[in-house]
Amino acid sequence: MNLKKAGIGAAIVVTIAGMIAFSYYQSEGGKTQEVEVLRLKQETFTETIMTSGVLESRKQQQEYFQAERGTVEEIHVKPGDSVDKGDALVRYGSPDGGGEIRQAELGLEQAKLSRSDLYRQLENIRKQAGGRGSDAEKDVLHQIRVADLEVAQAESQLSQARQKYAGLIIKSEQKGTVIRVNPSVQMGENGGPMITVADLKQLKVDAEVSEFDAVKVKEGQSVIVRSDSVEKGEWMGTVKEVAFAPEERGKAESSQVVFPVEIHLDDPPPLKLGSNLVVEITITEKKALGLPASAVVERNDRDVVFVVEKGIVREREVKTGTSDSDHVEILSGVGKTDSIVAAPPEDLSSGAEVVIP
Repeated sequence: MNLKKAGIGAAIVVTIAGMIAFSYYQSEGGKTQEVEVLRLKQETFTETIMTSGVLESRKQQQEYFQAERGTVEEIHVKPGDSVDKGDALVRYGSPDGGGEIRQAELGLEQAKLSRSDLYRQLENIRKQAGGRGSDAEKDVLHQIRVADLEVAQAESQLSQARQKYAGLIIKSEQKGTVIRVNPSVQMGENGGPMITVADLKQLKVDAEVSEFDAVKVKEGQSVIVRSDSVEKGEWMGTVKEVAFAPEERGKAESSQVVFPVEIHLDDPPPLKLGSNLVVEITITEKKALGLPASAVVERNDRDVVFVVEKGIVREREVKTGTSDSDHVEILSGVGKTDSIVAAPPEDLSSGAEVVIP
């Protein structure tokens, strides 16, 4: 009877002790948690440089007012006009209304007539003399040589006059669209171009990078260009040129050294020239084993992950490499078959029991 009571008392003591231990385990954060796990996976890691740029045409003709040509008599185009190579853009006024050309034409005509008269004289002298070699013949031949020089000189003067007059007409050097007409520049109001013709099918982005990034940017690197003004405004391009010398800046501007970068776009965006753009240049791209950034946490100045082994969490220190906004490259510390907690809670510690759903 006493033995039975003693056994019952012992059982009660064990039960109470177990309840106390479980309560203490819970209070110390030992409560079993549910976690999601994942494994190392091949990821693509890219290093990029972000900067800004301006949309421009790769082929552009700018015509400035030239005071030495006189005043502008007529502008043949307006903004939005399509032009072909050779089309007239602007014509300056001729001071003499083309009189110089007419005078040169008359001079050439007179020189030719004088030479023709000399040839007729030569023919008559030869008929009268019945042969060649007379003094009269020699004199006329000399005059003809002089007349030839006078004709050549008159032809040169006419050519120069025509070239001078033709220079009063400024023509388009390319096929494109007139994007700017500013006749007021001849009044000295500003020093910008009077007429600008641009090819809107061949566009580029003019960007700038710091001196530290300039050594990383190379011709041929891929670029993503974005615009907030267009829904889903994203276009692909390629680095075409990186300047060897920095951009010259005035004393009042920033002292930061920047290098111009020219980017050619694969397709023309539906934007106006001069639009501001966000530029993302891909510097490097590689494939490597990695984890989502949320799976790697910092504990005591170490990068660690939590590996689940038979329902128990084990903390592992890992060596990391390249990272981006989404993933971290894992160089060592865990293997491809390890089950790694995807997003460990802050209170998760090594030795805790977990359940994988």
